Amino acid sequence: MADRDAQEQERGILQKALQQSEAAAASLAQSLAEERFRSQDLERQLAAHPETTPGSIPVPSADRTSDNPSAEKADPELLRLLSRATLLVAQGDIGGARVVLERAAETGSASALFALAETFDPAILSAWGTVGTQGDPAWARELYAKALAGGIAAATERLAALKR
Repeated sequence: MADRDAQEQERGILQKALQQSEAAAASLAQSLAEERFRSQDLERQLAAHPETTPGSIPVPSADRTSDNPSAEKADPELLRLLSRATLLVAQGDIGGARVVLERAAETGSASALFALAETFDPAILSAWGTVGTQGDPAWARELYAKALAGGIAAATERLAALKR
C-alpha cells in the first residue's frame, strides 16, 4: 500500500513537471515566433527602404567600387548576407554581424571585406554608438587594404583615418 502511494505521489510530481515543461516549451515557441516575425518585418523594411539603412554596411554599388565586376551585385546569397549584417548592426549585434560578414567575405566580396573592416574600426564603432564591442585597428587596416585591392575606393579614406 505504501509502495502504491509513493508511486501515485511520484506520478503526480512527474505529471506536474511535464505540464510545467510543456508550458515553458509553449512560451519559448511563442517567443521564437514573435522574434521571427520581428526579424522578417525588419527585413521587409530594409528591402523597402535600402537608402535609410542604419550604419554604413555597404551593399555592393557602383559608387563604392570602381572596377568591381557586376557578378558581385547579382549574387543573391551575398546580398542576403550583407542585408542580414546590416540588420544585425542596426540591432547593435556587432559580433553577429562580424560572423555573417566573415561568411560573405569568404565569397571574395570586396564590399563584404569593407563592411567587415568597419566592424573592427574604432571610429566607426564609436559613430555607431556601440557599447562593449572592441575595435581592432590593425585588423581593420588589413581588411580595408584587401577591400581597396578589390576596388572599394572608400577604403582609402578609412585607411588614412586609421593612421591618424
